[in-house]
Amino acid sequence: MTTEVRGLDDVFEKLDGLDKPEVFRRPMTQAVAHLQSKLAQYPPQVSRPQPFKTDKQRRYFFWALREGRIQVPYRRTGTLGRRWTTEVSPDGREGRVGNNTPYAKYVQGTREDQSFYHATGGWRRVDHVARIEERRVVGYFEEQYRRYTQE
Repeated sequence: MTTEVRGLDDVFEKLDGLDKPEVFRRPMTQAVAHLQSKLAQYPPQVSRPQPFKTDKQRRYFFWALREGRIQVPYRRTGTLGRRWTTEVSPDGREGRVGNNTPYAKYVQGTREDQSFYHATGGWRRVDHVARIEERRVVGYFEEQYRRYTQE
């Protein structure tokens, strides 16, 4: 899953002029931590039936239920929220927020990847969170610029 925050080019250009290599690392670290915290938030749990699309799905469901492989009602484990990770490049010009859970893209992925069930269940997509939080992320870099220009 990849998304890009818009509005950073102008601020990066201003910060480039300061000729201080550490100038990008602090705001990028703040930005990825902020996005990670937003992505790790779970929507309220709702109970709603998910209809079987095929007879094979129905048979698997009842077999897995009998075998104890699934539980009804479903209990959240929190794994998806715990497995969000962040990484900032040494120069601070690139930051990554990712999730190493195999099913993450079906729950919070792009419009093409996210399942209909999760899209209608309140789970926010990565690109949606990035767009909503864009102003805050850009603000970290603008604040850094003000800090360095006032010294």
